[in-house]
Amino acid sequence: MTWLTFRGPFGSKRFENASVPVLIHTPELKLVKTMMSSEGASLDPGTYVVTARLPAGQEIVRVFEARADVPNCSVDLRGEDEQTPPVEAAEVPAYVAQQRAPNPVVAKRVRRRSYIRKPDPNEFALSSPMPNDVWIAPQPAGVLRCFAGNPLRKTLKEIALPIASTQKSNDIVEYVIAPAAETRWVQCVQPSRAPVNIALPVSRHHGCILTMRREADRFWIDIHLENADATLLLGYQQNRAAREEAVSAERMLEQKLDDPIAAIAAAYSLLRSGELDRLHNWSKHLMDWMPWIPDGAAIRGEHLARLGQHKEAIDAFLAIPDRGVPMFCDGLTFVIDRLRLYSLSGDAPPSAKDAHTQLAEFATWVDFTKVVTTYTGINPAKPEPTVFKGTLPPGTDCAKAFE
Repeated sequence: MTWLTFRGPFGSKRFENASVPVLIHTPELKLVKTMMSSEGASLDPGTYVVTARLPAGQEIVRVFEARADVPNCSVDLRGEDEQTPPVEAAEVPAYVAQQRAPNPVVAKRVRRRSYIRKPDPNEFALSSPMPNDVWIAPQPAGVLRCFAGNPLRKTLKEIALPIASTQKSNDIVEYVIAPAAETRWVQCVQPSRAPVNIALPVSRHHGCILTMRREADRFWIDIHLENADATLLLGYQQNRAAREEAVSAERMLEQKLDDPIAAIAAAYSLLRSGELDRLHNWSKHLMDWMPWIPDGAAIRGEHLARLGQHKEAIDAFLAIPDRGVPMFCDGLTFVIDRLRLYSLSGDAPPSAKDAHTQLAEFATWVDFTKVVTTYTGINPAKPEPTVFKGTLPPGTDCAKAFE
């Protein structure tokens, strides 16, 4: 027997202990084992094919030989060209975040080249003088603002962006956002674009990661969790990798998670896959541990509703308006859909219809293709699609962050 372990697939310090699902097949593609890259496995002698898929879609395939005379074997899952660890701030956009499509190719009519006469180089140089000044494309402009409080109760207050530390590369800045015992939102305001508001999934003892990427004409903002395994889990969800997401969520809840935000991410995955038995009392704990987090009530309500305990589910959902908008879009979807059904049935109290109306109106401009709750509007308490025009408000200057 050979004891198999893995190295990688990530090289940065932040993800050095992160784990991804790994499939082990025979050359005939018969599945031998599904495991996480942080685990080990005992294999009979023979040839095996190892496959690991990263959240952003990259697939790593390795073929190795398990030999009876070699008791231990390690398979390297790192990229072929990564001799040195990548820049920490660049690893999430490259391997975890959703890959954005490039700008569309614009069709142009190409003028046919004439072969009648080849121009003389000296003649061409004289007729085409170089300009005195070289035009440089202007840098995009934008600011980051931060708000704390409940958008539904109009209790938001603007605060300084709570940056604990910063990592930089050429076109990426990564901010580590400090922990907080309240719901917080980051807003990105750019000229001629609708301002974007994104939830900051933080808790009393755990922060999150804000990644800002600079492109030719704009800045992109992405939010990732502090827990590396939870970040990978959300990456699989964002990119519709259901098999890898299910395996990751199951392994995460087998551990003793001291990070409630990571536990919330795993609970949402189990609800999506219908693994209610694995939730046990997790949903109750998530609702009771930190009463200011809206997602605990959303998870608890959905769990109870699927168990047929609808009265208790309504009570859980009705706690959400006082807690605020769920930090994850799954929670917002659960509460809106359930309160709509309960309101139509006539069995729910009038407050259920009021809560549904308020949340449904708020969700009109929410981008449900995102994992973390994201919506537009210069006023975070009033979502709307208006493009921003005029002087940028005070805030953290996006362009200066790259200097």
